[in-house]
Amino acid sequence: METAALEGAYRRFIAVAREGGFRPPADRSAWPAEHVVAHVLANDRLLSATTAELLAGGAPSYDNTPATLEPYLAEIGRAAGDWDGLVATARQCGLELVMLARRLDDAAVDRPVQVRILDGGTVRVEGMVPWSGVLATQAEVRLPARTEELEQLRA
Repeated sequence: METAALEGAYRRFIAVAREGGFRPPADRSAWPAEHVVAHVLANDRLLSATTAELLAGGAPSYDNTPATLEPYLAEIGRAAGDWDGLVATARQCGLELVMLARRLDDAAVDRPVQVRILDGGTVRVEGMVPWSGVLATQAEVRLPARTEELEQLRA
């Protein structure tokens, strides 16, 4: 699979995250920067697991709900130790996904996967989706949106 768009989206996200200097969100229901980064890396773990299953010839499903749970996001941040550790972990998880995606041939990347995507408490997608569509959405929609969230939290 061609991964240039995915790689570029991760480079931009990590570059913004590395800059730091984030303030708490004005909207108390919004995530702080730590949770935004933790969400991306938690979601990358789910995307990587699904991608690996496709590579192994399995019939995986993908549900991003665990990557939206605040207790999980908080523990990811604590486990990372500090901001630099969190960003380094996010970089590593993104790299793992890109490397797995590169290995997908046309048949695997276009295989429909049962998908459930939760965003802001609302189910945005539920059904069979070609895996290429999920990865393209990560590169073209989700990562840019999370990057924008971080930029809006800049102090």
